[in-house]
Amino acid sequence: MLRKLLIRLGLVRSTLLLTLLSILITVVLIVGISRLNGGEPSQLSIVIAVIIPAILAPIYSVPFLRLLIRLDVTEKDLRELARQDDLTGLYNRTYFIEMAEREMERTLRYGEPFSIVILDIDEFRQMNSLHGHSAGDKLLQVMGEVCLHNLRKSDIVARFGGDEFIALLPNTGGNNVRVCVERIRRVLAKTTVSFSGRDVRFTACVGAATYDNSCTELDMILQLADQALHQAKSLGKNQFVNSWDDRIIENKE
Repeated sequence: MLRKLLIRLGLVRSTLLLTLLSILITVVLIVGISRLNGGEPSQLSIVIAVIIPAILAPIYSVPFLRLLIRLDVTEKDLRELARQDDLTGLYNRTYFIEMAEREMERTLRYGEPFSIVILDIDEFRQMNSLHGHSAGDKLLQVMGEVCLHNLRKSDIVARFGGDEFIALLPNTGGNNVRVCVERIRRVLAKTTVSFSGRDVRFTACVGAATYDNSCTELDMILQLADQALHQAKSLGKNQFVNSWDDRIIENKE
């Protein structure tokens, strides 16, 4: 509690707070000791009780507070790194599941919909084998950037594993999911990645699922989105299937 308070106040205000507390404690001690001895503290002793902590407290508290603040920044950085995928810089699977479970709890409480979208790069293994692993890594990075830059700030995008990416879309269902997915597909269709001097285009298949009252656990929505993805891939490249929509949106390019 005290640590969080000091960090929130910052170096200057925390130093002032600790100094004032030191002065108060010292004055209380001087008064208490004097009264235990049957007298009252002298004016000089009170002045000394104020001056000494006013000088010493900042000298000792400033290095301590700087170390405390630096430690807090380091811990935040480590927590952020633990959430991230090393290659793409997106969130990783573990953090995505954590955030999706929170969204599920919020939805069960307030009834607002959310959707999960899974994207899988078409023929990634073939391109990885043909152009090399470094090219495959670059492809994954570009895919991550396209997803991140074409969704809302409130959406959560993660690398789910291998060449699969996943997005959590709060307060989104029905046609709005289709709008989000189509925006990403349009951008991907215009995106090129250079491998050894060659510009290569790539696409992705997408599966989506939206919460409804039949879903009681997050795994159910994830399974539905995964099934929709497999159905999309069975149709060919650059396909989108929404598990809650019987209509299949095929590639129009």
